[in-house]
Amino acid sequence: MVRLIKNKKYKRTSYTLNIMEKKFETMSDSEGKFSFGINWTDFAKNKVDENIVSTHVNDALGHLLRMPGFLSAKPLEGKRVIDIGCGSGLSSLSFYENGCRDITSFDVNEDSIKATNIIKERFCNDESNLKWSIKEGSILDENLVSDLRSQEKYDLVYSWGVLHHTGDMRKAIDNTLSLCQSGSILWMALYIKVDQPDGEEIYQNDLKLKIKFNEASEETKKEMIVSRLKKVYSNNPATWTRPYDNRGMTPINDVTDWLGGYPYEVARAKDIKRLLEANGFSEIEVLNENRASGTNVIYIYQKI
Repeated sequence: MVRLIKNKKYKRTSYTLNIMEKKFETMSDSEGKFSFGINWTDFAKNKVDENIVSTHVNDALGHLLRMPGFLSAKPLEGKRVIDIGCGSGLSSLSFYENGCRDITSFDVNEDSIKATNIIKERFCNDESNLKWSIKEGSILDENLVSDLRSQEKYDLVYSWGVLHHTGDMRKAIDNTLSLCQSGSILWMALYIKVDQPDGEEIYQNDLKLKIKFNEASEETKKEMIVSRLKKVYSNNPATWTRPYDNRGMTPINDVTDWLGGYPYEVARAKDIKRLLEANGFSEIEVLNENRASGTNVIYIYQKI
């Protein structure tokens, strides 16, 4: 429940901060550090409804469903998918809603595993012909990756905005690519480093902001979130709790997720393209390539 303080004696800052009181009671882990998983668990329990699920399924997978090999009445039906860094579990749910027969969801954060299980329990009503495994693990774990690689071919290897937060993005990418076999579709979203003279400066400024956020007190975190909400979205607090994108996120969830996202690495789109081509992948589509630094570029490729 959003609590709005309307008494004129309160300054606007107090008005906006109280929207997030409950959120900040649960955003940090036992060591006081930002937790993606706790942020996602709150989202899965309290924010996700049928409308968000429907919007996410239709928008997030819309261009995927138009790709070669997926051009049928039910293009994902019977497919085998792996969701690397499943986070809230919404993407995995989208695969279920589109008829995937075998889904593997894993995340390094135990609270993200909780969030994904919450989503599965709330919205997955028929498991008669479904194998959906949800497990804790890291894409940097060679033993886990080796085990996954030894299994049946994945039709779709999917990772949304995860690999750049592992602390070793290059290894995470290499391990992700190793899960693709001939014909596999790779869907990988990574933060972009703008290819311009001030690209490194922009990245370093973003990095400092994230470090500051993770080291800040809860009061300072609140103030930083409000400041970024005003910068990125609007000055109207009433809009900050409304779902706005195809992941179903609210501006508060999105801004909290971005500020708290550390470790943090970026890559130029042309460097990722070169890496993928060198590893035997053919480009299908690249989305958001010309967006601002620190936003996701989506690379959709097929293993030759």
